[in-house]
Amino acid sequence: MNEEILYTPEELASKLKLSKYTIYEMIKRGDISAHHIGRSIRVSDKQLESYFMRINNIENVYNVEISGDGTDQFVSVQGIKIYISTNIEGSAKILIRPEDIILSKETFTSSARNMLKGVVTDIVVDEF
Repeated sequence: MNEEILYTPEELASKLKLSKYTIYEMIKRGDISAHHIGRSIRVSDKQLESYFMRINNIENVYNVEISGDGTDQFVSVQGIKIYISTNIEGSAKILIRPEDIILSKETFTSSARNMLKGVVTDIVVDEF
């Protein structure tokens, strides 16, 4: 099992070549999300990656409308209907990172928390 790395603000400051005070200020402003564990603060790899994606305007972020018929909720992204588990309807943002999409013909074992069974009905190959 892969354990997520958690950085202290001091370790993160060293990694990013910033002062620890700058890191604390970025966390306080909400620029970087952090876990508050007791009196300690930790920043995970995923939280750091999310920060970099936001500041670099990473693509694959879509404005969507969550809709459904009461039993099946879904969003449509570039003509692809993605069914989701939520009771919420309305406007939302969805981020789909290519490395987060795994298709398998067989049972797939993963540490991912949100493994959803689905059916691929069509694949269209874009020619660049």
